[in-house]
Amino acid sequence: MITQTEKLAGLLLSGECASELRPILLKEMQSMSEPQQLQAVHSALQSKRSPDNKFVDEGEGNLGAVSSGSPFASDLAMQVLEQGGNAIDAAFTCALTMMLTDPANCSLAGRCQILFQMEGEDAAAIDGATKAPKTFAQEGRGPARAVPIPGALRALLKMQGEAGTLPIEVLVRPVIKLARDGFAVPAALAEVWQWREGSFADEDLKRFYLPQGRAPKEGEIFKHEGIATFLEDLLALKSDPFSDSKTANNFVSTLKTKGLRWTEQDLLSAEPLVGEIVSTGGEHWKLTTIGQQGWGHTLCQIVSFYQQVKPHIDTADKRQLALLHAIAQGFEDRPQHLKTLAMKEDPIAWDELISRVEDENCGAWKKRTEAFQEGSLADILKALPPKKGAWTTKEVVSEERDTTHLAVIDRHGNKVSITMSIGPHFGARIADPTYGLLLAHSYTMESEPIEGARDVTEQCPSLFSLDDMHYAIGGAGSERIPGAIAAVITALIDGHDLGAAMAYPRANWAGQEIRIHCDATNSLELLLEEEGLGVTITDRGPKDHLGIVHAVGRARSGSSIAAADYAYAGAAMAR
Repeated sequence: MITQTEKLAGLLLSGECASELRPILLKEMQSMSEPQQLQAVHSALQSKRSPDNKFVDEGEGNLGAVSSGSPFASDLAMQVLEQGGNAIDAAFTCALTMMLTDPANCSLAGRCQILFQMEGEDAAAIDGATKAPKTFAQEGRGPARAVPIPGALRALLKMQGEAGTLPIEVLVRPVIKLARDGFAVPAALAEVWQWREGSFADEDLKRFYLPQGRAPKEGEIFKHEGIATFLEDLLALKSDPFSDSKTANNFVSTLKTKGLRWTEQDLLSAEPLVGEIVSTGGEHWKLTTIGQQGWGHTLCQIVSFYQQVKPHIDTADKRQLALLHAIAQGFEDRPQHLKTLAMKEDPIAWDELISRVEDENCGAWKKRTEAFQEGSLADILKALPPKKGAWTTKEVVSEERDTTHLAVIDRHGNKVSITMSIGPHFGARIADPTYGLLLAHSYTMESEPIEGARDVTEQCPSLFSLDDMHYAIGGAGSERIPGAIAAVITALIDGHDLGAAMAYPRANWAGQEIRIHCDATNSLELLLEEEGLGVTITDRGPKDHLGIVHAVGRARSGSSIAAADYAYAGAAMAR
């Protein structure tokens, strides 16, 4: 039975209601309690899916939980847990499946950042970044100019080799079968695929990814024999095919016709690194994330600032504004320019970033903190805009980039958080002719080419503990990632369960414009407009999202929960 609140939420989230109707619907929603509102939003969005494809799932069994950007990846990962594999094994299979079933956002020739923790041990990070080849074309603007050397697969193999329990054959065979049998394309992926197909110029890209001369439609079966063959080669070699001299040489040779200047040695030497780990915390909680190889410092800054001003937050509007303040200042502090990811000329030292939030001598953060301490909405709004020119980039990046994330926790409490990317949707829009692997795009190579330099992107896979709950969490969406993860984490700290924290409406920055979810409070929208700040209302769909978060959690009692973001095609499973 659909409640009146759920009907209101459905209208609000559909994007079909007239602009003059929005204030009326929002006013009706605001008359409900916050838990009722969040449940209504969840129910309205879940109603568009089949009952067995859940955004949020809870389990009382002894397996664990999985959340990823693909229902097929989540399903195969859960099967690994059912076969006795641990979180590492499940995450490995999940990642390979994502590289097949979410081609818009990741690839076997892409990049990743990994953070995992075995029960009773310290967290470990593996840096699977892509990097520039030793020799490449620094002139021109073609897509081949900024194609980096892959890093993800070898990082995943390193993770599984260090902490997995099941044989590789067991973990890879189901992915090969899925590649050959095919999978039904989910609605959100089909929407992105059809959105981007007009930019597909590479003939091999069109051959592998437009099998009928067009992008697959929702529900159509997509197969990929090339990926199946590549994974068969992995099993035969018992290692990353890119680390085999003959395979690497053939791969490089076929790509020369596309303008790439990779060498066999580039592929053979592309080893993952031990990643840096940073953390912040309070009396009952701790956030652990990656350091200089991603944007974990910025995530820690946002959560730390929110906790500092939390005693002065008494409305939903102030909650959203506190996150907007922290994101704005975090962007200003970043050692990199936004969009291009080029390093700033005089960056703040990495080891100073997190401590600046509570540093009395740091005027920028102090000014924002004082605005909340004084309690006036006028003061809070006045201090919100970033310093003029603070976010200026060297060049404009013409297309937003995206990423994907997966999280796994098992019955023993082992947990894994992995973020993967290839740049914009479908990466460089180039596929190799042998396997049909999508090649990544490097914004660093495009804006600030340095031979052999590793890509540092906005990824920040994280682990979070709160009292007796332990979570693996991360997100997708370029510079929207830290703000989106922080929105969920701070909602957890505020007492919401994971499902409600994911349903909570978000506000984030997109460039120097503020975007808020269409189900956010109407008063925040009006306040921002009155202050003359650019604000755009966005739905919870895949094209204009405010970060795509996936998370899993487990209590010491054994119960588990998984949550997949409403903005994409992901699925959550807990057993």
